[in-house]
Amino acid sequence: MTELAANETAPADKLAALERAIDALPIDAAPDAWAELLERVAFVKAAARRLDERIKAKLLERVSTGGDLLIGTVRYYAGIEKRVEPRDRGAVLAAVLELAGGDVAAAARDFLAAGAFKHGSIRQAAGEDRFAELFQIIQQPELREGKPARTLKAVDTRFSR
Repeated sequence: MTELAANETAPADKLAALERAIDALPIDAAPDAWAELLERVAFVKAAARRLDERIKAKLLERVSTGGDLLIGTVRYYAGIEKRVEPRDRGAVLAAVLELAGGDVAAAARDFLAAGAFKHGSIRQAAGEDRFAELFQIIQQPELREGKPARTLKAVDTRFSR
């Protein structure tokens, strides 16, 4: 196991301190206090993503040169990621309509995935009434009370109108 240098504080201690700060934050705290903790959490999340990418790259290098690695019950090995992307979306759409014999409903049913539409762009171009005809908004009910689950939303005002 690797050891920390004398001047390093254990990461678990820093995370525990952040958890205590979050737990101690009063609900009516000033926006600056909320902003500070949100910023600290965002930093930790970004750092964790970077560390995850680095360890996975290092592990890929290890298994690519040294073969599979078994840690407990998990086997790590080098694989090939495969992703399929259209060369020309317009040509694919035309081909889908052709393959469905011009039947738009059949084309949508047989050849489109659930998330194929940019609903935000369609809402903006079509307007609210037409959008409501084309899309449904599904809310997940809370089991005990049957109300929509309350979730935290965040809007960056730099990107809002």
